Amino acid sequence: IYLNSIKELKKLNKKDEINTIVNFASSINSKNNLYNNFLSSFFYLLRIYFVLKKFNLGLIINIGSMWQDVPKMRFKSYVVIKNLTDFVFIKLFKKVNYLTIKLGDTYGVDDSRNKLVKILKDQLVKEKLELKGSKINLVFPIHTKTLSKIVEYILKNKTILINSNVKKLRAYVEPYTLLEFVNLFSIAHNFNKEILFGKSRGIYYEDLKPDSDFCFLINENMIDTLKDI
Repeated sequence: IYLNSIKELKKLNKKDEINTIVNFASSINSKNNLYNNFLSSFFYLLRIYFVLKKFNLGLIINIGSMWQDVPKMRFKSYVVIKNLTDFVFIKLFKKVNYLTIKLGDTYGVDDSRNKLVKILKDQLVKEKLELKGSKINLVFPIHTKTLSKIVEYILKNKTILINSNVKKLRAYVEPYTLLEFVNLFSIAHNFNKEILFGKSRGIYYEDLKPDSDFCFLINENMIDTLKDI
């Protein structure tokens, strides 16, 4: 069943058959500002929750971000809304079980978002790759296929996770430096030309303060997955 709006959800006769919500917030959020983040990460989820809470809703799985584990990022609108969503569903709406998956830098086939992999891919026809970030900035790549496997694992083992009082799940790899990641990307795409880095500071090791109850051990073959974009 495909529903085009919350209005259609309200009219659905099978609401009692829905027991889990998976909120892939960023899938509809093309503009990363406070208003759009509020709508996609929190407001629509809240409305869906109020429609379904009287039925058999038992679990909400929300897509969070590893940026939530970087204190210096806490005032960015994206992180503010992610943290707000966690607070409301963990501290206030305690009758529904809630899990948040803290993701790294997702990438995959036909991903049109203006993120690192797309920026690199768009430059493959040029004589050199140019990036604004420092070569020692950290990158936390995760392929969308791996995310699908993580969500599948959670759905199959949700009873164990819920009974273990798990709320926050870390789903980002041990980081690569930007230099290491770009070198892997270059190998995957047979790019052997010049690579230029800037001085813009991103996330360093000392910036990361993980806060999680459960951690996925992710082992991707980066060269193979970077070919698959």
